[in-house]
Amino acid sequence: MSSMSPSGIRPIRNWQWSSPFIQKPVLLLLATRKELLRISSSLSKATRIMGRSFHDDADLAQQCQEWLTHVNTERICDAAGQLPVAVLTQEQSHFGKLPEAAQDYGFYDCVIVSREGLVAIETNRYSVPAHLIGQPLTARIHATHIEVFHNDELVASHPRSREQHARIITPDHFEDAFKSKPRGRVMVYRDWLCDLCPQVNSYIHTICHKRRAEMRPQMIALYETLARDWNG
Repeated sequence: MSSMSPSGIRPIRNWQWSSPFIQKPVLLLLATRKELLRISSSLSKATRIMGRSFHDDADLAQQCQEWLTHVNTERICDAAGQLPVAVLTQEQSHFGKLPEAAQDYGFYDCVIVSREGLVAIETNRYSVPAHLIGQPLTARIHATHIEVFHNDELVASHPRSREQHARIITPDHFEDAFKSKPRGRVMVYRDWLCDLCPQVNSYIHTICHKRRAEMRPQMIALYETLARDWNG
């Protein structure tokens, strides 16, 4: 009785009248099957999408144009309470002229600031101000540079790196972190200086290995000198 096929329903219907114990459950089973079929049929009708028939591509294009004409020039828009063509006429006065070349075009991406104060874009990492650690930001990826925004505020801008797994930093972004981790200043300055050019990179390695006792004052003085000239 646990596995019942549809062919077993009729014998049960003939026998259930003589058994008071099975009568109500069988009636409930039959009623439930009938109700499920009725509900399924009504749902199918309610969710059915009316299709469109067409003879060829030309007929389909004509029907499409007729539909566009109807919804834009004949049917009142529920949201605006007007014909869409009338709303378009009102809004056209506020349109701006597009530039001939989209030099400012950029892809958007959502990023999270890591514990190191960096955001991952493509395969590289870029620095942002340290007080934004853990915050979600918006990045705009241009052809030659990358801009990072907190809400509507531009908080960081970097040249877009074409390398793989590069670390691009602006030392000023870490000033808040230097207050609690002063030794980090020398490390950040060293990394920034090493990325300037091979000659500076070689000089920094010489200081770190042969004149380690003078590394901190040398690194800070060299950074202050080169950062002023580099940004100036």
